[in-house]
Amino acid sequence: MAAARALGRHGPRAGPRHQQRREEPLPLPPPPAREPPPKPVCRHSQTWRRPSGRPPTPRPRPAPLGGGRHRSPRRRPPRPGRPATPAPHPRARAGGGVTKGRLVTGRTESKGCVRRDPEAWAAALARSGAHFRLGSRHGGRAHVTRLALPPSGRSRPPSPPASAAPWQSGLRTWTTPGSPPQCRRPHGETRKYPEKMTHWFHRNPLKATAPVSFNYYGVVTGPSASKMCSDLRSSRARLLELFTDLNCTPETMKNAADSYFSLLQGFINSLDESTQESKLRYIQNFKWTDTLQGQVPSAQQDAVFELISMGFNVALWYTKYASRLAGKENITEDEAKEVHRSLKIAAGIFKHLKESHIPRLITPAEKGRDLEARLIEAYVVQCQAEAQEVTIARAIELRHAPGLIAALAHETANFYQKADHTLSSLDPAYSAKWRKYLHLKMCFYTAYAYCYHGQTLLSGDKCGEAVRSLQEAEKYFAKAEALCKEYGETKGPGPTVKPSGHLFFRKLGSLVKNTLEKCQRENGFIYFQKVPAEAPQLELKANYGLVEPVPFEFPPTSTNWTPEMLAAFDLTRRPKDDSAKPKAEEAVKPMKEPDVKPQKDTGCTVS
Repeated sequence: MAAARALGRHGPRAGPRHQQRREEPLPLPPPPAREPPPKPVCRHSQTWRRPSGRPPTPRPRPAPLGGGRHRSPRRRPPRPGRPATPAPHPRARAGGGVTKGRLVTGRTESKGCVRRDPEAWAAALARSGAHFRLGSRHGGRAHVTRLALPPSGRSRPPSPPASAAPWQSGLRTWTTPGSPPQCRRPHGETRKYPEKMTHWFHRNPLKATAPVSFNYYGVVTGPSASKMCSDLRSSRARLLELFTDLNCTPETMKNAADSYFSLLQGFINSLDESTQESKLRYIQNFKWTDTLQGQVPSAQQDAVFELISMGFNVALWYTKYASRLAGKENITEDEAKEVHRSLKIAAGIFKHLKESHIPRLITPAEKGRDLEARLIEAYVVQCQAEAQEVTIARAIELRHAPGLIAALAHETANFYQKADHTLSSLDPAYSAKWRKYLHLKMCFYTAYAYCYHGQTLLSGDKCGEAVRSLQEAEKYFAKAEALCKEYGETKGPGPTVKPSGHLFFRKLGSLVKNTLEKCQRENGFIYFQKVPAEAPQLELKANYGLVEPVPFEFPPTSTNWTPEMLAAFDLTRRPKDDSAKPKAEEAVKPMKEPDVKPQKDTGCTVS
């Protein structure tokens, strides 16, 4: 008993509980290596990829019990040599159960479901340029919540690099090895595509000319002078060909025009400063038609007349080039700038001809001819007004202040009114169609000015005046609509079109209607202001965006002209009955301008 008590007293169970000795557990084997969580390619689009390059499998994450929020996934420390896993977007679902993307804009939408492999199907959709969004999978199928097929002819983004994973080639987003994941676009930003130019311009036909051979038999006494005549003949023919070439660019036109004008200056300016003009100025007779009076030519035996007429045609080409470029279905920002620049260059050429060279003519221009001061001024003002149309379209696209847009539209309407007033004294048989265009554009941009001026008044809590301003815009739009019909029925130089079906006209009509309804609704529910009987006066002055012509100068005399070459032209050996006298009723063939087919959604033919 005593031994047992001793054993119990001093054995393993003896003593208090905190003094009992515990055995250390055996060490367990380390847990197996686990694959790190997937890394997001774009935290805004919620598209996930695994480090191995395999596509993710969309799995719906079960909702937490009790209606609470999901906890953020546990962040593990990065392995040696690997970057840390970026944190997902705070509003993004951590499960990666949604794969969505937004690609080329479309017009038709449909819904459906995709069986088997939704990721491969999404990649095929992305390669075809469609909207798609795959919802969470239910029962082995992925539901397509949105599908929009792209329209034909829509531009597509560049192909992914060769280093991208095959499954990533259809999602229009990829990463290169060793680079952090890149986002397709910043959060909240929408993809922008170039919008259609909402412009339509009236164009008169080009001037036609009789061929000039520059053959002076008996007068040319040296090979250098003969080569100069050959260069003049070839450069003139080359420039006339470019007027009707659709592939001609402003750089090509400028080089060809400078080449011919620099050679022609030897017939106008003297090589030495003893006299003001060359002895060859009146050696050749030139014949040109007019843009308004059809194929009735006017001839002058003066090289200055040739310089002015050819420069006039170059300016007309710049206006037609701008018109063709503005009529494209999709136009980029650089092309819009090219339209703006071409119109300013044309205005500068017309202005330079009017101020510097037309007064030098020995025979003044007849009334109603292209070289008359009134017609040249009308062309200058029209080019300025059309260039400001591009400025207004840019201001509307960038959502500038309505007050600035209204002021620019008011200045543009004044330009068109000034050009119309300049042509008021001309014969209506030649200028009626042109004047209809100018009057139409004046009413059109006056409606624009009243429309945006009404928006400015509405933002200043002057809802009654805003309603009256929009009513005035509606009135001028109705006038423009009537002038569109009259323009299409008027005969005269210029294209036969229906401006009322053009995109620029339809957009303004819906804008005026919607803004007027908004102002009337606001006034009927909030302001309760009296609508004035008289329309507000548009005393608007634009401080920005006004167009000025680009200064223009003809190139200097070519360096090929030398005193020895000029001396090789012996005018004393000129025959008496030479070509100085124009031949009787020599017909001038009209210039065959290229036919430009009407673009989609324009309703007109651009010439």
